[in-house]
Amino acid sequence: MTEEDEAFSVQMASDDGEIRVAVEAHIASHLPENSIFASLEEVSAFFEHGSIGYSVTHKAGKLDCLELQCTNWKVEPLQVTRAQSSFFDANPRFPPGSAELDCALLMRAIRHKWYVLEWVVLFDPGVQVFDIEGDGLAQARDLGL
Repeated sequence: MTEEDEAFSVQMASDDGEIRVAVEAHIASHLPENSIFASLEEVSAFFEHGSIGYSVTHKAGKLDCLELQCTNWKVEPLQVTRAQSSFFDANPRFPPGSAELDCALLMRAIRHKWYVLEWVVLFDPGVQVFDIEGDGLAQARDLGL
């Protein structure tokens, strides 16, 4: 990562080089005109209340779970001049133009803590996990865990 005045550049790659992300941006006075968020306050609240993140593990179907807690939440809008992601750029699930960057935010000098939460198990989307009975109660099937 490099930071010069109000400009930022971040580049990351996985150890095997298969996953790559690169972003270049500078501080902006407002969100992009085409953002789905009406204001900086709206996008800030959206992310502040979505503080739990998941990442894949070496065990199929299992995700690690982390929670970010901040004591002084503050974001600034960024104007992105370059954004690349191998996940979106070379993925047949995302034809050109089907995924677009909405906005970018910067957080600086934030007092925070990370908390490890219980891992999460994913299920095969083709397997029915719950059966809704006529009385509205969900009965879990044998999940085989």
